[in-house]
Amino acid sequence: MSLSVVIATCNRPDRLARALEALRPAVATSGERHPVIVADNGTHRSAREAVEQFARGADFPVRHVATPPFNKAAALNAGIAAAETDWLAFTDDDCLPDANWLKAGAAYAASSGVNLFSGRLEPGPITFPLPRWLRHRPHEIVTWSPAYVDYAPLPQSGILAPNERVPFGANIFVRKWVFDTYGGYDEALWARCGEAALGSEDAEFGMRVRVRGERIGYCAEALVVHPIFPERTTMRYYLRHIYHAGLREPMFTEPGREASLPYLGKTMLTALLKSAGWCLRGDAAHAMHELMNATRDWGEITGWRRLGRAKPGC
Repeated sequence: MSLSVVIATCNRPDRLARALEALRPAVATSGERHPVIVADNGTHRSAREAVEQFARGADFPVRHVATPPFNKAAALNAGIAAAETDWLAFTDDDCLPDANWLKAGAAYAASSGVNLFSGRLEPGPITFPLPRWLRHRPHEIVTWSPAYVDYAPLPQSGILAPNERVPFGANIFVRKWVFDTYGGYDEALWARCGEAALGSEDAEFGMRVRVRGERIGYCAEALVVHPIFPERTTMRYYLRHIYHAGLREPMFTEPGREASLPYLGKTMLTALLKSAGWCLRGDAAHAMHELMNATRDWGEITGWRRLGRAKPGC
């Protein structure tokens, strides 16, 4: 079975080059010449140069597609449009697919009976000192870590229950028919949410497809490693990440279930007080956890106030 690999990239040529190199053994192990499509929504030529350099040493098709800057959803849709295979495999430009990723994904696609499924995501090893607030105990990361990305909703391959998290875009396989039937990634997210839209295109698409009745599978053998990068372990990065998560929360709220702003204000204040209490006890990790709770509440309050309580959306 032939799959097209789609990678959206934006101004990260060095990481893109590393991701492409990881694909080389994945394609070789699969026994197929899976085409690779890099959809570039960056602002300079670095991605094209990285793709062209990789393509010169590849024995499978490699294509660069330029798209408007800073809209990942539009880049993904351009990659989908350029694909000519029945199945598409998606990963990110900062991830490292395992050598058996495509082989395992193709086998599951052929046997599972689903049109959409995720693979397993594991964080890379920690190769640098972590801030003190990033640990409860040595080597344990605090909850909601944007640096430490993992996705393993089931202990083994199977079908996700309706209450399970939808797949991450860093490791997802989709039959092209699904996009033709339900529409592609929502390109209006950037206009609605700005920078906070990054990452929400995957969740919005997965939720939309599941609501329409599509079962979502999980292939534990299709592994992608998500490295841990030092710049994503700063307090600024964490708080910015969780603020954006709160800001776009209204977009995923069903009509009639709008949040109570006084309640969010109360929980935000409570979290701030708890954070101060943990600080006085010298527990930096728990203090940061509660500060993140407060920051998320503030982001959600901001999101609701932009459009008013009666209307969900970013």
